[in-house]
Amino acid sequence: MSKRVLALILALAMAAFIGVAFTGCGNGDDNGAATTQAPENGTTAPADDPAPPAADYITLGDTFVFNDLEITFGEEFGWTTVTSQFSDNYGDDVFYLPISITNLRDETHGLNTFAVNHFGSEGTSQTLFFGGFNFDADWGSNMRPGVTQECHMYFLYDGDGEYVAEFTFGFGDATEVIFQVEKP
Repeated sequence: MSKRVLALILALAMAAFIGVAFTGCGNGDDNGAATTQAPENGTTAPADDPAPPAADYITLGDTFVFNDLEITFGEEFGWTTVTSQFSDNYGDDVFYLPISITNLRDETHGLNTFAVNHFGSEGTSQTLFFGGFNFDADWGSNMRPGVTQECHMYFLYDGDGEYVAEFTFGFGDATEVIFQVEKP
């Protein structure tokens, strides 16, 4: 690689790092992530209890707050195929979900690209997928206070099963949206 290419890569990496460092940092210890409280009687569930019932996790149609953003995933799936000949995913099936994002801060703020991880039906991490489609979640845009952005979040389809959109902030807790996908 030439020195110019290496310098460009380094500059882009530093810009991405600085963007992450200055996007929403310093909001207190909870980082806007969803939290759960212990039962009022002060007891905790035994470690060998089965997975929590469906009502104890976030799924499609639920609204949650993450990093001072109110986020709601819609329940209607859309399907398409990657048609860009320049994409590594050319010809792959993709599904998308409507997502609503509202800025709850009193200042300009938005959802950071690095805050969302996708996990496919096999439980493995997927690359965050933009695909060049209209109505992509506009990850780089900030919103003025109280503004709501309606868009779509895209996932590469790797089979029927459980998919997860994991929202993380810094080294804090993660908020997961868990849902089942079955291709029509």
